[in-house]
Formats: sequence, C-alpha cells, structure tokens
Amino acid sequence: MTSAGAEAIAAPEQGAAGRAQGRVSGQFLRFVLVGGVGTVLYVGFYWLARLVTSQQPANVLSWTIATVLGNLLHRRYTYGVRGSHRQNADAIITFGTALVELLVAAALLARWPEANGWQQSAIVVLGTAIGGTARFVLNLIWFRRT
Repeated sequence: MTSAGAEAIAAPEQGAAGRAQGRVSGQFLRFVLVGGVGTVLYVGFYWLARLVTSQQPANVLSWTIATVLGNLLHRRYTYGVRGSHRQNADAIITFGTALVELLVAAALLARWPEANGWQQSAIVVLGTAIGGTARFVLNLIWFRRT
C-alpha cells in the first residue's frame, strides 16, 4: 500500500473513552476502503469454498472468515478504537450488524439459484453493499456512544 493509501485509512482521533470521534465522511471513506478489502476476501473465500460445497454453505463460511477479519479492521481503522475497553461488546455488536450482510446475500443467492459463478460473485457483492450501508449506520451509532 502506498503512503497515500495508508493515510487514507489512518485512524481518527479518539475520545477519553477510546470511542471514535471525527467526521462521518472520513469514517465512511475508511468504512468503504476496509469494506472493499473485506468484500474481496469474501468473494475470494466464496470461490474457494464453491470448489468443495454448494452456494449457501460456501456463502456462510466465506462470510464468517471475511467478517472476523473485517471487524478487527473496522474497529481499529474505521472507528479508531484501540485497546480492550468494551472489546467484547464491540465484537458482539459488529458481528451482529454484519449478519445483515449475510442475510441479504443469502436471500439474493436463494432468489437466483441458477446464477453462474460470476453472477454469484456479483450477487455476493450486491448483498454486501446493501447490508454494508445499514451496517455502517448501526456501527456508527454504536461507536459514537460514550
């Protein structure tokens, strides 16, 4: 990653409780960048899982792996939270909001079971974009709490 790229995802200022502060536009940009990386991982893991299993199990497995990694990155870079303060609660909330993405992608895949590999990847990306928008708002509310 270039130094300009690293600066684009630099963590925002923190409040006394270690909660994210800063402009929503900056957090949204970081959310999109981190989410883009997570989506690439999600689709890549989905393609690998599809080599050995069907649509829905591949979707759940790839989502789980990408979500755990993405949540760690979002907590640190998107919302600027460091340390262990409320780490368990943060993990539960961010994982819960990520379920929105999984449910949207699963519903879309179920709607088009005959989709080919590229179409399935596009469906996963679409589900992630729709669910990710809701997730950003819910996580922003959570991490702004003091």
